[in-house]
Amino acid sequence: ITSRTRVLIINSPANPTGAVLDIRVLEKLAELALRHDLVVVSDEVYERFVYDGRRHVSMAALPGMAERVVSVFSCSKSYAMTGWRIGYAVGPAPVIAQMVKLQEHVAAHPSSISQKAAVAALTGPQDCVRRLVEEFARRRQLLRERLPRIFGSGGMVGAGAFYAFVNIGGLQMDSRAAVMRFLEEARVAMVPGVEFGAAGEGYVRLSYCAPCERIEEGLRRMARLVSERQ
Repeated sequence: ITSRTRVLIINSPANPTGAVLDIRVLEKLAELALRHDLVVVSDEVYERFVYDGRRHVSMAALPGMAERVVSVFSCSKSYAMTGWRIGYAVGPAPVIAQMVKLQEHVAAHPSSISQKAAVAALTGPQDCVRRLVEEFARRRQLLRERLPRIFGSGGMVGAGAFYAFVNIGGLQMDSRAAVMRFLEEARVAMVPGVEFGAAGEGYVRLSYCAPCERIEEGLRRMARLVSERQ
């Protein structure tokens, strides 16, 4: 933090690790923002995807933070509307007003169909979201059980979102090379950790959006390739 710092960006539940910030961490970050007079941009698009009895907490709900937090949400995750290009921000009215001025010079608006679908999703019954999260929890448990057998302790599955961030140090190759190896030889697609920043080198990101049957097949292919390299 320097004299030029104006904004603190947080992401919880997080992409790519699936980490969920504990309320005690949020409180310390809030203290930091107040002390340095920072605006907080809080990426909460995976808010519904939390597991193991965890609860998503928005920093905007903490004392004294509502007037300095802009929370960002999306219909892409909770309502499986990826590609519909619908998201929204919640924050102090003066900040949102300036955001609107900027946005209207970038894009006029999403399609009317997408907007009506988003209203229906946000105001309609939420049972489908509960069922979706329950299904993702089953897929997550499958990865939690199987990844350590393939990668050892490096098979990390976070408490939120729908990703596993896996340490591939044992493969003795960088993350981009590993991703291409898995794609070409095992037909399993993943994202190199370095794409999320230098600290992600040595990791790959797996998504468990696919059905359990396809995840199991992918895990078998991955296990076969890893065992061949050992």
